[in-house]
Amino acid sequence: MNLLSVSKLAKMGREAPLFTEITFGLDEGDKAALIGKNGTGKSTLLGCIAGSVVPDGGTVVINKSAGVSFLPQNPSFNPGDTIRDHLFKSDSPKLRVIRAYGVACARLAAAKGAIPDALQNEIDSLTAEMDANDLWTYENSVGSILTTLGLDSLDANMGSLSGGMLKKVALAQVLIEDTKLLLLDEPTNHLDISTIAWLEEYLRTTDRSVLMVTHDRYFLDAVCRAIYELEFRELTRYDGNFTRYLEKKEIAAQIRANTDARLESVLRSEREWLLRGPQARGTKAQARIDSIHEKMDRLRLSKEQLKQNKEFSFAVSGRRLGGKILQAESLAKAWPLPDGGENRVIADFSYEFKKGERIGVFGDNGSGKTTLLNLLTGNLKPDEGSVTRGENTVIAYYRQNPELGGDGQTVLEYIKDAAEVIALPDGSTVSASQLLDRFGLDGKIQYSPVTTLSGGERKRVYLVRLLMANPNFLVLDEPTNDFDIYSMGILEAFLADYAGCL
Repeated sequence: MNLLSVSKLAKMGREAPLFTEITFGLDEGDKAALIGKNGTGKSTLLGCIAGSVVPDGGTVVINKSAGVSFLPQNPSFNPGDTIRDHLFKSDSPKLRVIRAYGVACARLAAAKGAIPDALQNEIDSLTAEMDANDLWTYENSVGSILTTLGLDSLDANMGSLSGGMLKKVALAQVLIEDTKLLLLDEPTNHLDISTIAWLEEYLRTTDRSVLMVTHDRYFLDAVCRAIYELEFRELTRYDGNFTRYLEKKEIAAQIRANTDARLESVLRSEREWLLRGPQARGTKAQARIDSIHEKMDRLRLSKEQLKQNKEFSFAVSGRRLGGKILQAESLAKAWPLPDGGENRVIADFSYEFKKGERIGVFGDNGSGKTTLLNLLTGNLKPDEGSVTRGENTVIAYYRQNPELGGDGQTVLEYIKDAAEVIALPDGSTVSASQLLDRFGLDGKIQYSPVTTLSGGERKRVYLVRLLMANPNFLVLDEPTNDFDIYSMGILEAFLADYAGCL
């Protein structure tokens, strides 16, 4: 059964169309990924399909009996809402009944002494409604998802949750809805390792159809059976998982290189013909000239595409670390709980960092990973203990949810605020504009307002600005969130060769 039909969809970007004439569909049980470089319009396309973004042309038709659930890249929430309030905001009649039944049962469990007749009558009525609509299996499924995601206390305020827990609540809200089509924008961002593993298995085995934007190569390789690449305003389908996609792309690149070589050879002979001077001015000669121009345009476009696809690289010069780098002594930090207690996430933590150390921090969402990084970088005061930084230690802290600022500034102005030039390991220097070029942020985008960038582009600009300070101690909190696959490969290569503490 067809669930989604997209026909000739179009949307204008900052200065040019993001995509035009996008046509594709999804059938029941399809699992597909939407990939492409930052700024190509992936999130915009997903938003157009979900109905949160108005397209400039084309149509989107979703099977009425299927229903659609959409997880945006940055879900919005009311800080004053409880988790329960947020989860059950859906208009679904089934979820309304399940929520009412759960609330009534909680009141029953809290009741002391005799059960009020009104409460008993309410529970009896809801139980009858659950029976009549066969909701018990659905209710068990909802409870299983919430338990698996660690959402046991539904009375906590959304504003008190960590980034990872907020993502879990947003994900749960989508998964518990009674729909057959899931649109997921970066579903693994901010999730802990165990939750990603569970979500991977859930999406792989569910009967629901899935279209997701993700840059987690291993995740999409395990889940998806088709890859849609958004590139040069067009959507290209590749059957198979991500590994198969890479194989097909390599073959296509070789074919294009061979085609371009043959085309250049033809054009050389054609140019020689043109340079031999005026020939017969008949229609055949004019047709031949028109053909030459057409071929030259094709070759120019092909080379432009290759230029855009080329990998960029970067590095910063080493800054000497002193004998003392960073020392944490007996750090402790607790957060208040709604019931008046406290959640002690860090207790008696001591560590002395050494030159060249490369340390990974992982744990469940809400366990205090970001809190620890904030303590070490001095962005959060500990309840107990101290952090001492060496005189020569220069820290760059890549935050999980950075506030970029730069309102009213262009990308280039924003970077120049940090530094005009940066030194490279070979002793040479590059300007802010040249460094942006190396990050694939070239041309008109440098003169675009920071506020108009896509999520991945903003994160890339933010990283460039941090590196302009030439740090010798990098602290990265979820550095790959919102990065496209190509950017992540470059970041990995940079970190592999980074000489400072990480």
